[in-house]
Order: sequence, then C-alpha cells, then structure tokens
Amino acid sequence: LYVDNIDFKLAGVTILACLAGRVLQVFLLSAIVNRCRPRPLPLRFQAVMAHSGLRGAIAVALAVQMHDEMEDKRKGATVVATTMVTVLFTVFGLGGSTKMLLDRLGVDQGVPPYEEDPAMLRAGACEALLIDPLVD
Repeated sequence: LYVDNIDFKLAGVTILACLAGRVLQVFLLSAIVNRCRPRPLPLRFQAVMAHSGLRGAIAVALAVQMHDEMEDKRKGATVVATTMVTVLFTVFGLGGSTKMLLDRLGVDQGVPPYEEDPAMLRAGACEALLIDPLVD
C-alpha cells in the first residue's frame, strides 16, 4: 500500500504547512466577515474552526491521480503516503481532540444554531468589501 514510501520529515512539514494555512485563512476570513456581522465570531469559535476543519478526501483522490500520471512512481508513492499520513493525523489527531478543545474553550454544545437577521447587518460594511475599486 505505500507504507514503504512514508517520509516522516516530509509528512511533518506538510502537516505544519496545512495547519499554518488553515489558521491563516480562518482568522483572516473571520476578520473580514466580522466587519459585516452585528455579533462577531468569537476567537474561541475561530480556534475551533481552525482546529477541526481539515480532513482530506479530495487530497487523497488528487494524490492517487497524480501518482498514476507521474513517470517516477516512487515519488508518486511518496506523495500518496505523505497525503495519507496527513489525512490520518487530521482525522484521528485533530478530529479526536475536537471535543476536548470545545470543553477547554467553553464552547456551548447542543444549542440551537444562531439565526442572523440580514436586516441587522452593519449598513454598508459588506457592500464596501464587495465593491471593486478599479471599476467605476
């Protein structure tokens, strides 16, 4: 199965890069979205989103397809093995620790979803984000 092709150093760097990218995108996009919301997303919610959002079914499919198309099958197998290690870490490591994180951050669980009234959005805040300054 690709077990012989696992490069743990590459897998570690890949996991760190995925986590860093996820943290940057969640906190950056949340900062933008919070400009439009009357009740901003709390930092603890953002932390949970960054922690629990990675899985990887699409990554596995792409890695296997890439392996099939590569001339050097050994490198392709390393890509698949690294992807599998990353997915296993995110599913079992991060997924398995999500409940503990929710408890530690004091995030309520089992509550009805928050329904946001579009009329309550800050007037003009969202529109300002959508307007292209280069277009008259």
